[in-house]
Amino acid sequence: MNQLGPLYSLPLKELPIVIVDLETTGLRPQIDAICEIGAVRFRGGLLEEQFTTLVNPQRTIDEEVVKIHKLTNEMLDHAPLLDEVLPDFLSFIDSSVIAGHNAGFDISFLAPAALNWGLDLYRSSILDTAYLSRKLIPKLESYALSNLAKTFTLPETRFHRALEDAITTGHLLELLFTKAEEQGIHTLAQLEAIYPFPGTPRPYSDLSPLEQTIWKAITHGFDIEIAYRNRKQEVSIRRITPDRLSTTKVHAHCHLRDEQRVFLTDRIEKYKLLDPTSEANKSSDPS
Repeated sequence: MNQLGPLYSLPLKELPIVIVDLETTGLRPQIDAICEIGAVRFRGGLLEEQFTTLVNPQRTIDEEVVKIHKLTNEMLDHAPLLDEVLPDFLSFIDSSVIAGHNAGFDISFLAPAALNWGLDLYRSSILDTAYLSRKLIPKLESYALSNLAKTFTLPETRFHRALEDAITTGHLLELLFTKAEEQGIHTLAQLEAIYPFPGTPRPYSDLSPLEQTIWKAITHGFDIEIAYRNRKQEVSIRRITPDRLSTTKVHAHCHLRDEQRVFLTDRIEKYKLLDPTSEANKSSDPS
């Protein structure tokens, strides 16, 4: 266990938790940069405090990315640099549990900068609401934050802005704690023992095109259509919702079998990223 030992015995809904969300210039933490930080402190279902700031990424943002989060280059030109806002942000986190939707993505951007200030974020307790949602609420069609908010009528916000997404994630986490308690999971120690943080993938540039597609699906809650070859050398078309990528395997919900499965990446012969908002893609589900 990590440096947050005293928190492990607390009831889940009494934990001091900071939910973090970032907007970035892209998906590659080694190349891209943070352009907005949003964070909220939740305890007992109540929003206690919030932190938000734009960040000058010191690079031009592609138009396709601007369409997602609506942060233009002009809006960020006079924003503070990451090194200027990071001390206040790390102070805001303090010794809280860190949570986020696809938390591995956000931590992969924040961790290198935090190390420069003497804080190893990977020694914090980290809860990933995307991963926990797949485990505690299985068989949903999509685990994108917007879909979960709609499915469970969470408070409406503007999606793809950091603070609003952090607030929505906080309400989602409270729902997940209730689901965990229904399974007899009452403390952080119990939750991490059963559903440990899945971690962060290898550097994006080191991933194969298939692995990059899987990581993109995990990050954005997309599904993937794959042509998969089994041990009998039979190929079937499947729609999967991936939640974890290891060196040789992808852990995913298989819509064809309607269950959690493990797929060997070297048996995936073809693949296509599916946007869950597309009706055409929904209709392509082979199940």
